[in-house]
Amino acid sequence: MLTSPVTPSAPTHAPGSAPTSSAHPTLPSAGLPTGQGVYSCSGPELTFDQMHDLLRHDARVKVAMIDIDGVFRCKTFLKEKVLSSFEDGFDFIPILFGWDVMDMPYTVPTPFGNAEEGFGDVWARLDTRSFRRLPLEDNMPFFLLRIADRAGRSIPVCPRTVLAKVMREYAELGLEPLCGIELEYFNFRETPQSLAEKEGSKLEHITPGKFCFSVMRPFAEKAYFNDITEKCDQMGIPIEAMHTELGPGVYECALQYTNAMDLADRAAMFKMTVKQVALTHGMIASFMAKPVPNIPGCSGHMHMSIRHLATGANAFFDPLAGPTPEDPYRAIGMSDTMSAFITGLLVGLPSILAILAPTVNSYKRLVENYWAPVFVSWANQQRAAAVRVIIPMRPRAENTADPSSATATRGAP
Repeated sequence: MLTSPVTPSAPTHAPGSAPTSSAHPTLPSAGLPTGQGVYSCSGPELTFDQMHDLLRHDARVKVAMIDIDGVFRCKTFLKEKVLSSFEDGFDFIPILFGWDVMDMPYTVPTPFGNAEEGFGDVWARLDTRSFRRLPLEDNMPFFLLRIADRAGRSIPVCPRTVLAKVMREYAELGLEPLCGIELEYFNFRETPQSLAEKEGSKLEHITPGKFCFSVMRPFAEKAYFNDITEKCDQMGIPIEAMHTELGPGVYECALQYTNAMDLADRAAMFKMTVKQVALTHGMIASFMAKPVPNIPGCSGHMHMSIRHLATGANAFFDPLAGPTPEDPYRAIGMSDTMSAFITGLLVGLPSILAILAPTVNSYKRLVENYWAPVFVSWANQQRAAAVRVIIPMRPRAENTADPSSATATRGAP
């Protein structure tokens, strides 16, 4: 389970990461973090000179946007193309926002995915604060993108754009949304070829049987288990806790609490990194909601709270708060801000379910008796509720799902 400090701070580099080699030098020291990446949306943007120096030994650069389903869409450029587009950006195809995870157009036409609109380009710029090096791709530089239309206006179907807007709205109120997430996933001893041949059924789990918090199962696959944490550290994705979950070959990783934008970026990159690590070990990692029938599926429990920017104090905590005649179910310590936040979650959940549960398979998980919520509900310390209120001295709300889309929609003030 995640812990959420009252005044968490986002690390600016991977904990314990070694300095980069001379082939991939660290950033200049002019107020910037060193290490393998910048890692924080709250950090400074890189200047052109810093970018030029950072990439001086690289030939190519990988960039990625995140689509509405939380899937990375990547492109690899020559370094010279990236540097020449540093100030003004470059074209990017918008049809990716009009396709589902199988590259099929959505049934409701969108301005981004139908032929009548001509499939014109949108504008993309590097978010230089997202810089990493990809440890499994020869330390290739990696950046996330900001997407806008040709007039420079934000695109409402870009999850990172929406979340950035929400972050600004919170800042105007003197607040900052904080999030952590617990991600569960199945691990199969399969390859892409065997997966296709078996048509996704009767797959071989890396370990048999159900055993939560096992000692021996991680040991049996220790090379894979430890490689996940190592590569995530190198990517600036701190894993606070990792263990086996309820199901054959199921792992859970809790990502460290931080601001909502950094958490969303890290969660998307975590899934990419785990899948890459799995492939190098002859495995397939699946975050699918319900990959195997008759056993619990994969959740994405998101922990959320808000802090005051001026003081760092947790806005969800009021030491004098508790049950009243008008509000008999209020938990001890639950502030008015937290009560209003939960009210917003409950009101909004039905409307945003298409984003939180975007596939048919999602609804195979949302059934009774399988550790998943089936009603719009909240409760104190109750894991079956859609929103679980956790109030020790570090109060937060836990909500059971793409991290960028989910964070943006659930966190709107």
